[in-house]
Amino acid sequence: MEEQDSEQDSKTGKSPLRLLLQGGAFVAGWLVTHLSYRRVLRQEVEELRSELRQQMRRLTELEMALSRAAGETTDMAAPVEPACAPPVPDTGDEITPERMAVIAAVVTAFLGRKVRIH
Repeated sequence: MEEQDSEQDSKTGKSPLRLLLQGGAFVAGWLVTHLSYRRVLRQEVEELRSELRQQMRRLTELEMALSRAAGETTDMAAPVEPACAPPVPDTGDEITPERMAVIAAVVTAFLGRKVRIH
C-alpha cells in the first residue's frame, strides 16, 4: 500500500524534496522582490527629498527677493500723510485677500505649480 502511495506521489510530483524546493524557490523569489522594491523605494524617497530641498531653496530665494522688493519700495517712496485714520485690523477669523494672495504665492512656489485657494 505504501509503495502505491509513494508511486502515486512521485507521479503527481508531490515528493517531499520537490515540495521543499518549490517552497525554497518561492521564499527566494519573495526575498529578491522585497529587496528590489525596498531599493527602488529608497531611491524614490531620496529623489523626493532632493526635490524638497530644491523647492525650499527656491522658496527662501523668493522670500529674500520679496523682502528686498518690499524694502526698496519703502525706501524709494516719500512718506505720505494718511487722509484718514488707518483701518483698525479685524480681530476675527477672516483672512484678508492680501494674506490669501501671499499664502497662494508661497504654496505655488513650494509646490512648483499654480494653486488656487478657496
